Amino acid sequence: MKNSKALIVMIPLAVLLLGVVAYQYGYLKIRSEMTALKEEEEMKTKILGKYINLISKIPEMEKEFTEKSHLREFYKTELLQGETDAIAAAALQDLVKGLLISRGGKISRELIGPPAEMGKFKIVNISLDASMPDVRVLSDAIYSVETNNNPSLFINDIDIRVKDLKEPRELIVKLNVSAMTGGK
Repeated sequence: MKNSKALIVMIPLAVLLLGVVAYQYGYLKIRSEMTALKEEEEMKTKILGKYINLISKIPEMEKEFTEKSHLREFYKTELLQGETDAIAAAALQDLVKGLLISRGGKISRELIGPPAEMGKFKIVNISLDASMPDVRVLSDAIYSVETNNNPSLFINDIDIRVKDLKEPRELIVKLNVSAMTGGK
């Protein structure tokens, strides 16, 4: 009888312990896995929404890219082209020299200055001494240098003197000109 009393107490206790173990390792484990799956699904849904949003912006981004590439090409034409700074400076020198000589000037001295850094760009400098036949020709030459658009040129310093005070027609001009180049 003692065994049967113990058995009566032990069976419900075993069933209770079995229920606790089943609850602990079965139900709670399944519940945590379900929660993890829900969180993963929410995260994937959020990522998918971001991808859909990004895909919907592709035409707008392509349009912006096209505009910026056209703008980049426009600015590239404004820069002096040359593999190195020395080649770009020589191109600048030839360009300015050609503009002055084509208007009747005579070059007496040419000097290439050191390039200057300006962010992603470099500025090349040249210095020229020239004689110009008169003020009208000098004015036309300066105008052509300043309004040259491809590439853009900038007169930094100009010194104009009369060659002969008795006959003030011919002028001596010292000219410093700069241009931007797309540095390497």
